[in-house]
Amino acid sequence: MFDLPKPSPISHRDAPTAFASLAVLSERELEKYFPLSSHTDVENPIIKQLSRGVFVSKFYKPVAMKKNPVPGVFPDEFKIVRKFPEDPLLSLPSVPTSDIPPFEPGVRLTLDRWEVIRKDLEKVGFLLPEEIRLVGHILKSNEMGIAWNDEEKGQFREDYFEPVRFPTVPHVPWVEKNMRIPPGLYDKLVAELQRKIDMGVLEPSNSSYRSRWFVVPKKDG
Repeated sequence: MFDLPKPSPISHRDAPTAFASLAVLSERELEKYFPLSSHTDVENPIIKQLSRGVFVSKFYKPVAMKKNPVPGVFPDEFKIVRKFPEDPLLSLPSVPTSDIPPFEPGVRLTLDRWEVIRKDLEKVGFLLPEEIRLVGHILKSNEMGIAWNDEEKGQFREDYFEPVRFPTVPHVPWVEKNMRIPPGLYDKLVAELQRKIDMGVLEPSNSSYRSRWFVVPKKDG
């Protein structure tokens, strides 16, 4: 048995200094407080540390490196304002109540796409033939609001939704080195980035900033 010294209270401000002093203790000083067992491999420093239960490491992020918001007044030019340049309900095409015209292929609602929808509606058997023709007419009249693939998704109109901007205080732009991309995910990542560029979600940039990012494969692909 051995006697441990009575620990002195350590505040959160003194904790880094206290742990740093523990890290520089010699083997003889550590032996007094954390004796090794008889079967410990004394030639392996890692085994020594594990046997004593001593783990000295730095904090995940020092307080000085944490990013904190700056209190202030939000500038008016950065505020998001709801805009309605026109009433979207007024521009909706009218729905015929009789003499429904036959279906004509459009730019997005092609004949092949409509045939898939029509066959599904007929299989369900809930709508009458005239109602199915009405569905085709309504979809054709509003086809530009329907996206069949990623390239057709588009963006919100900026006269309704302005791009969001964030105010900042004077600072030095950060440039972080990116994490290494696993070779097995490289081709999939390039294809996904190109898909986002085609959609308009991502765009080339010559910004002074560069943040670190990484990819994680999802279970559903």
